[in-house]
Amino acid sequence: MATAHQDRVREFTDALIARENERVLDEFYHVRPAVMLEAGAEAELRRSIAVKLGVEMRDVMITGSAKIGFTLVGKAGRPPLSQFGDASDIDVAVISSRLFVDLWQSSFLHFQDYGDWNNSNSFRKYLARGWMRPDKLPRSSDFPQQREWFDFFQSLTANGKFGPYKISGGVYYNELFWKGYASAGLNICRNGIGTLA
Repeated sequence: MATAHQDRVREFTDALIARENERVLDEFYHVRPAVMLEAGAEAELRRSIAVKLGVEMRDVMITGSAKIGFTLVGKAGRPPLSQFGDASDIDVAVISSRLFVDLWQSSFLHFQDYGDWNNSNSFRKYLARGWMRPDKLPRSSDFPQQREWFDFFQSLTANGKFGPYKISGGVYYNELFWKGYASAGLNICRNGIGTLA
């Protein structure tokens, strides 16, 4: 008898083989609730982030293994399609051109005043892909947005309302860039399905 995890993986991989990326993203990321959060908890998490960042709730998405129940792309210690577990985290995509541009402008002004920072090359790599990872922003008392971001997400993790999982987020300029990032993961998973069977 198949487990719930096996059923989820089978349904997802069947859809991945049969459908184009946009339809898979619509069905599994936009329409369905997060597998690893109760509906009320998912809404509360999204609302908390939206209020803090000054964006609409619809601009905040739970993604990754917390959303679908398993990882698409293998990582150290976690093979592809492995179940969400105690070492997993809750990934959040914030899709907001206003927030993205605010962080970009602040980063530019910081660069003008102080030059490159430790992660500036990596920051540029993500910037070219239309998203920002806050861990790549300047870590400086002259750049409070980075510290505020981490303090807020650490407080969400620490309060335990959403389980014992680390909660982290990234900011995308618009949905095109999020879909591009998510589609890359779908493509890697799709290409590996035959080798996982």
